[in-house]
Amino acid sequence: MGSIRLPDTISVPAHLSYSSLSTYAECGERYRLGRGYGLDKSTWFASVAGSAIHEITEAIDLNLDFEVGVEERTFASLFDELLAKEAERGTEVKASGRVLKSIGKGGGPNKKDRDWWLIYGPTYVEAWRQWRADNPSWKVAVMPSGEPGVEVKVSASMGDVPFVGYIDRLFWVDDSELVAIDLKTGALPPSKLQLGTYKVALENQWGISPRFGAYWIASEGDVNKLWDLEHYTADYVANAFSMARR
Repeated sequence: MGSIRLPDTISVPAHLSYSSLSTYAECGERYRLGRGYGLDKSTWFASVAGSAIHEITEAIDLNLDFEVGVEERTFASLFDELLAKEAERGTEVKASGRVLKSIGKGGGPNKKDRDWWLIYGPTYVEAWRQWRADNPSWKVAVMPSGEPGVEVKVSASMGDVPFVGYIDRLFWVDDSELVAIDLKTGALPPSKLQLGTYKVALENQWGISPRFGAYWIASEGDVNKLWDLEHYTADYVANAFSMARR
């Protein structure tokens, strides 16, 4: 097997996202090869499905809380459209999960492949719709710019590191408590740093500060719990990004 010749230079990003930070924290060498040298030309069915679910749930919320009449695509049509785009780019799409005799929650005969997601993707979309119906006191916030708190772009400096991120939802709960939500179509993250990073970014850019954050877990159809974000200060988050940047 021949060796791979690496480029002479590594590409250093102009800014870091939280996904970049978490990838680096999990495995610095994978980050170096994949993002620095651009050698990773693959993705996951789970990632593509997650993009489809995010887009559909965004339309659900915009229509529910703002009555804007956004088209709500079916999961199957949007998922296949996104898979076709990956194929055009020459990206290999891989299946995660476990090999099981039949399709179940953890995988199937071909793990969590296209067939698996065509079953569970629509289920996750409907779980979000049901969760919104079951929690009428949760309303999508309106940003100081006047835009809905859906897929909120935040761009701020974490110490000496430029940061760009997208917050899935900002909700007012009972018209009194601001909560940042991140939708997860996979496993629950081991850290709450992502939510803390969003809190600090909102403070820096908009001057608003959600005290609580939560992950909405698609497989459970619910938020796991409300996490108090008070101890995620600007210095705390900046240190994490500065270490990764160095």
